[in-house]
Amino acid sequence: MKQRAGFSLFEVMIAMSICVAGLALILQMLGTAAMFSRRSTDGLEQQILCQNKLNQIALGLENSDDARRLECEENPDFWYSVHSTKHPVLPLRQVEVAVWAKLPGERAGTGDRIADAAKQSTSAREFRLACLLPLSPQELAEVSAKRSQRNETEE
Repeated sequence: MKQRAGFSLFEVMIAMSICVAGLALILQMLGTAAMFSRRSTDGLEQQILCQNKLNQIALGLENSDDARRLECEENPDFWYSVHSTKHPVLPLRQVEVAVWAKLPGERAGTGDRIADAAKQSTSAREFRLACLLPLSPQELAEVSAKRSQRNETEE
C-alpha cells in the first residue's frame, strides 16, 4: 500500500478542536478584561464625582444638609448622598459624600439601595470621601447662642 501525503480526518478534527478551545479562552479573557475595564472606569468616575461634590460643599455651592439618594447632575448613571455632623467641641463639621453606580434599569426614586445591593452586590460598589469643614457664619452663631444659654443655666 502506498502512503498518501497530507493529514487524516482524525488529525484535522483534533487540530480544529484545539483551535476552537483556544478561541473560546481568548474570547472569555476579552469579556473579563472589558468587565474589569468598566469597573475601573466607574471607580474613577465615582472618585471624581465624590471630590467634585465635596469641593462644591466646601465652596458653599452645594447644600451640606443630609441628603440621601440624589441623582448626580454631572452623570445621571450615579447616585450620591451627603451626611454632615457637627464636631462636639471645635467649630467644624464633618461632611461625608458617598457615590455609587446605579443598578441596571434603576430610575430615580425606585427601590431601596440596600435591597438593590443585596440583589446585585457587585454592581453597588460605593465610594466615600469625608473632610472637615469650618461651620458657616449662621451655624457659628447658633453654636455660640447655645453655649451662652448653657453658661447662663449653669450660673
